[in-house]
Amino acid sequence: MSTVIGLLAGTLTTIAWLPQLARTWRRRSAADISWSYLATTGLGVFLWFIYGLVTRAFPVIVANAISDTLVCSLIILKAFGSAPRDDELGGLDGQFVEGALVADDGGGQR
Repeated sequence: MSTVIGLLAGTLTTIAWLPQLARTWRRRSAADISWSYLATTGLGVFLWFIYGLVTRAFPVIVANAISDTLVCSLIILKAFGSAPRDDELGGLDGQFVEGALVADDGGGQR
């Protein structure tokens, strides 16, 4: 029974990353995710993975191996992703300036 609970908990906490990863992939930008968050979360998940190996806790190993893969994917997207093009803004009139949408007043001023 404890293995089932562990697998269920691991599944839920692992799939919790998928909406953020999908959003980051669609936008091709992880500018709104801090490096310190990704680093501390990635390290914490990696240490849980090591703990699972040491204690031979299968649910901990599987959940954290997958979670760390997702965190690493976000790190790669943050490091190498790009901001969306103007035509991908869904019809908004504006420009991206350092990750922020700035209204275009037509005069070239910001």
